[in-house]
Amino acid sequence: MIAARLARLYEPNSAACPGEENCDTWRSSAPDAPVRCPSCPRLSGDGEKESSNDQQLLDRVECLRRQRDSGRQIIPLVKPLEWELLQIYDEQHDEYKRAHEMRVAHMFEMLNALLLRK
Repeated sequence: MIAARLARLYEPNSAACPGEENCDTWRSSAPDAPVRCPSCPRLSGDGEKESSNDQQLLDRVECLRRQRDSGRQIIPLVKPLEWELLQIYDEQHDEYKRAHEMRVAHMFEMLNALLLRK
């Protein structure tokens, strides 16, 4: 559930289907095709939505994370389950951050190689 929340934040392709009128894949596919967008990156197999309880818990964890990052002492406020979820959230957030930093570094290397080649 944390991975799905972070994927929605950091992976634009994991967003929900924009609908037929707004989808380039749908509009560019053949009208008589049985499945108009079989390889669409926005289609996810799980289709699972957060329950109300899950949503409240994840919202609380994100709030605690923001409070901690702003310098507030949160240890007295955190329940054991929230602490564990906060640790998992941090680990997965750090993975996205590292992947982003690697992509940016790779882009700058490519740009530098292109500039030096001329």
